Amino acid sequence: MAAGAILAFTLDLRDTTGALMLPLTAAQILWINLMTDGVPALALAFDRTPEVMQQPPRPANAPLLDRPSVRYVVAAGGMKAVLALAVLGVLPLFGYSLDVTRAAAFHFMAVGQLLLTYPSRHTWMRPLPNAYLHAAVILGVGIQVAAASLPWTSELLGRAAIPGELWGVVFGGALLAWGLAETCARLAWRRPRQEGIG
Repeated sequence: MAAGAILAFTLDLRDTTGALMLPLTAAQILWINLMTDGVPALALAFDRTPEVMQQPPRPANAPLLDRPSVRYVVAAGGMKAVLALAVLGVLPLFGYSLDVTRAAAFHFMAVGQLLLTYPSRHTWMRPLPNAYLHAAVILGVGIQVAAASLPWTSELLGRAAIPGELWGVVFGGALLAWGLAETCARLAWRRPRQEGIG
C-alpha cells in the first residue's frame, strides 16, 4: 500500500476530486483477507504429508520462521507486490481509468493470493495433492469473478467491474506470480538439510 501510494504520487495518478489514487480501498483489502485466508486455510487442514510425523520436534528455542521460510515470504511477497505495482502503473498509460486500474490490481491480488496457496505449502517436504484445496481455490476464483460481475457487489467493492480483456491481464499476472512463487519456493528450500529443519 505504501509503495502504491508513492507510485501514485510519482505518476500523479489522481481521481476526479484531485486526491491521490489509493492502490486499494479498505473494503478491497478486507475482501482479499477474507477470501484468500478463509476457505483455503480450512482446506489446508486436509493436507497429507508422508513421514512428517517421523520428523524430530523443533528445538524449544527455534524461531517461528526459519531462514528458508523468511526467504520465501520476502521473495514471493516482494515479487507479487512488484507485479501489482506494474498493473497500477501501466494500465493508465493505455487509457484505462483509475477506478478500472485499481479494480484490476484488486482482482490480481485476490486471484494471485489464491494461487499462491500452492507454492506456500511446500517446504523441503511436498504434501500430497489436496482435492479440497483445489475446490477452495476454484470456488474463490469463481466468487471473485462473480463479485466483479454483479452490480451491487461491484459497487460495494469500489467499482470492481473491469472490461473483459483485463481479465486476461488478471489471470495472466496471477499465473506468472504462481510460477515465480514456485521458483522462489524451490530456491528457498534447495538445501534444507544443511540449514536445519524447522
